[in-house]
Amino acid sequence: MQFGIFDHMDDAGVPIDVQFRNRLALMPEFERAGFHRYQLAEHHGTPLGYAPSPNVFLAAAAQHTRTLRLGALVNLLPMYNPLRLLEEIGMLDNLMSGRLDLGMGPGASPVELKLFGVESRDRAREMYVEAFRLILAGLTTDELTFEGQFYKADRFPVVVRPVQKPIPLWYGTNSPDTMPWAASVAASIVSLGPVSLARTMRERYAAAWADRAQSAGRMPLVGFVRHVVVAETDAEANDIARRAYPRWRYHMNYLWEKRGTRFTLGGLFPETYEELARLGHCAVGSPATVRSVLKEQLEEATSSYLGCQMAFGDITQEETVRSIRLFGSDVMPALLAPGRGAKTTDTAAVDVA
Repeated sequence: MQFGIFDHMDDAGVPIDVQFRNRLALMPEFERAGFHRYQLAEHHGTPLGYAPSPNVFLAAAAQHTRTLRLGALVNLLPMYNPLRLLEEIGMLDNLMSGRLDLGMGPGASPVELKLFGVESRDRAREMYVEAFRLILAGLTTDELTFEGQFYKADRFPVVVRPVQKPIPLWYGTNSPDTMPWAASVAASIVSLGPVSLARTMRERYAAAWADRAQSAGRMPLVGFVRHVVVAETDAEANDIARRAYPRWRYHMNYLWEKRGTRFTLGGLFPETYEELARLGHCAVGSPATVRSVLKEQLEEATSSYLGCQMAFGDITQEETVRSIRLFGSDVMPALLAPGRGAKTTDTAAVDVA
């Protein structure tokens, strides 16, 4: 069982430079609390994402941490020249001394894709598949030749090689049908939404992994994300979440509404905190309450990973630090106890070749 931090870096109501400094100050807190990784979303043209170039922020975060794994969840491949991203990946893994988690995806927001001239999600998917193949090939060679519909490389020298061989792969999806593909490249999986979906994803992944005659103990991580707020009392934690969640939700829908596009994630992220809590898509309360909620969900889902979104909306720096510390001291140890969740090894041990 592993725990990580998932972050959108949405507008917290402070100047952007202050928000960056505040987030960097949280990195040692995550590390001391026992979190395994910090993963940052990529979004464009929206206050949902003040880190449109997540790799820039991750390079800074690397200087504030020693053991915390770092990565984008995910780099949106249709928005990159994959050869340039390949070189960035090598740089990042060296700056982190081999702590990079490599998340890559096609992009979930059609509005953001169109900002970059990608007119449909089908086209984004085609570009993603091709760029993914190019990058994986480039990570295992000193000179890359590649011929595709969108991208080409003619004896491209791969000079900055990553420390890790291989780099652990990550993918965010709510589609159980993608689990055979994920297993084929040994990518760890994070989903959103109900526990029943998380369980289906884990079961489908385990079946696909077994079909490849792989050891169950070496299976990559499969889990889900929850908004998490921990305070001394249930009442205080609920007051914080009730205040902060609508701001984050407004940022989530901001660009869709601005461009007159129907927001397709409303079923996962309803407008009110009360509805979010009713759906079970958050864990908010005292340490005892959060322990109880997450223990039940992790055991039902048989998940091996939980991503915690702990800094969102206008949650203050002080509130976030307290939540992190309480989670690390009074929640995480109980969830790591024998019999809690599924067993796994670190994905860095899995060969994706």
